[in-house]
This record gives sequence, C-alpha cells and structure tokens, in this order.
Amino acid sequence: MEKKKVLVCGTNYGHAYVKALACGTHDVALSGILARGSERSRQCAAENGVPLYRSVEEVPSDIDLACVAVKSSIQGGEGTKIARALMARGIHVLQEHPVHAGELATCLDDARAHGVVYHVNSHFVHLEPVRVFIHRIQAAVEHERPLFIEATTSLSYSLMAILQRALGTLKPFDFAEPGSWGTTLPPLFAHGFSPFGSTRGVVGGVPVHLTMQTAFDPGSDLDTHLLVMHRICVGMPSGNLQLVNTHGPVVWTGHCPLDLKGAGSVHGTAGHVPTSVLCSEEPCPSMHEVVEEAWPRAIHMALGQMNEEIASGIPSPGQSASELLEISDAWMQLTRQFGNPELTYFPEPSPTFPAPPECRRASFAG
Repeated sequence: MEKKKVLVCGTNYGHAYVKALACGTHDVALSGILARGSERSRQCAAENGVPLYRSVEEVPSDIDLACVAVKSSIQGGEGTKIARALMARGIHVLQEHPVHAGELATCLDDARAHGVVYHVNSHFVHLEPVRVFIHRIQAAVEHERPLFIEATTSLSYSLMAILQRALGTLKPFDFAEPGSWGTTLPPLFAHGFSPFGSTRGVVGGVPVHLTMQTAFDPGSDLDTHLLVMHRICVGMPSGNLQLVNTHGPVVWTGHCPLDLKGAGSVHGTAGHVPTSVLCSEEPCPSMHEVVEEAWPRAIHMALGQMNEEIASGIPSPGQSASELLEISDAWMQLTRQFGNPELTYFPEPSPTFPAPPECRRASFAG
C-alpha cells in the first residue's frame, strides 16, 4: 500500500509529530514541513530530508494529510487559518488542541464541503496510562454509576476529552462560579493566593470538584510551568480509580470501612483485598522518554485512527462532530468561569528532594 504523504505544520510542538513520522510506519511518511523559516525549522527539514515550505501556497498538491501543530486563534496563533486553507486544497487535517467551538464548527463545515477528514488531536487521550485509565472507567460504568470526580489540571481541554471518553459523554455538564481572588495579583505563594482556582459542578451527570491552574509565568511560554498536567480520581461504590499523573501510574484504591473490626466478616473477602492496586503495567517514564517516545507513539495512534476513518468513512472515537463540539463547549464554559490566566513569576525549578531513585529508601520517620 502506498504511504500517505504527510505535512507537519510548525516545528515547536511539531517536533513530536516529526519524531512520530520519522519512526517509520507502513502507512504514513513525512513529506514536508510548513513553517516560517526559522533556523530551527530549516534544521528540522534538513535533518529529515524533506522540503521546507513557508506558505500554504507553496505546498504541493500531492500532500495527503497535514498535522497542524500551530496554536489556534484562541491561543494567539494561526493554526485554524492554516487548517482551513489546507482543507480548501483537499488535504485531510489533524489539528492540535485546543480549538474554540466557533472555529471548530467552521472547520467541520469546511471538511464536509471539501470532502476531507478533520480531527482535533487531544493528544493525551492516546498516552498509554491515560488509555488504561479510560478503559477501566469504561468497564466500571457498565456495572456501577460513579459517585464523584475529583480532578486537578493545568490542561483543561484535554481533561474534558479524557473524561468524555471515560464516561461516554460530558452531558449534562455545568460548573459553578468559582470564588474571586480579587483584582490585584499578589506575589506567588503570598498569603491568600494560589496558582490554582477551584470549582464544583457536574460532568456527565456526575458531581465533580475541579481544581485548575489559573496562574502562569509571563517570562516563558504558557505551555511551560504546568504544575499538574492531569490528576484524576473517579470514585465508585466499589472503590476509587486514580490517574496519578498524565504519564502514570494508574492506581485503584478501596474504600476504608467504618466498621474496622467487622471489615473481614461483614464484607467477606473484601476485608483482605489490598487497599491499593497498581493498574499500569509499564514503569513511569522520564521526561526524556515522554518527549522522545511516549508522545510520538500517541501521535502515531492519532494518525492511525485518522487513516482508518479516511479509508472507512466511520468516525473515530471522540472525533464525531457532536463529540468534538461537546468537548470544546465544556472547556469554554469552564475557562469562562475562571477568566483570563493570571501572570506571575514562578520560582526557578529546583532538584527534587529526595531524588527520585532514593524515594523508596528515604525515611522521614521521627
């Protein structure tokens, strides 16, 4: 089968897309890079032996699919403009999240008009630990209704995508107005200020308590200094399933019985079940492994699903128009509640204590 020729737009986060395509797959091949022509983009194109294009007009007509890893308009970029221009030329588009619901609707209309497939890549839903978490929640909700969701995140769009896949839908969703911190931003960690804000509401009809990062460092890209990418706990009558971190582990924890003396007798063998069980099989990766291996694997999975839809015409999981608009609508309602991000300078990163290899052996007992 002839490989589809793929164009990568952008070389910042686009590096992960280039890495995914350079791994060598049976169905797609990196065939060009669209960027402004910086030294980084010129070097990236040269290292991968592909042409560098500086405008959509320069892109050849034989490109089949484009990965738009350029910020969308809501983030101050031209990603959506590029995606629409490429679809107008009959090129299938995988656009990196987040995308404003209004622009998303326009892109979906463009895709129908030009007979192409348009996907939004929420990316993190394809990471192995996140998929383990999603699949286990999907299996659980067939037998019991979740009691609550508790989540902390710096990346609320992809959080909505993860919860949608896990629960099957985000509807009904609603979020309460969070408390105001006032109009003057105090120094980070000063009394009364936190880099996070909290809200309560419902997602998929399940009560949710959500804590979201609302302060970012103006001295760097807003995608840096992400304090907690995704930490999610879904509570059910049988116990809690937790995604401790975007890159794992996934942990099941049982409820603590109030009748401790009767735990074994009243609940039979339940009193002898471990209080926590590690559900992820793979060890947690280093950030080097995340960027060089885990993220490209996730992108390859997203491209694989897109290829399947191109061939079959059957929408991929999470990529139907209604699902995409649901995610964006929920995300927009949530972000409107918190308003624009606050800007404050973060302390310089410091070495972890204890060092990760020593954590198991470290003892702080008095």
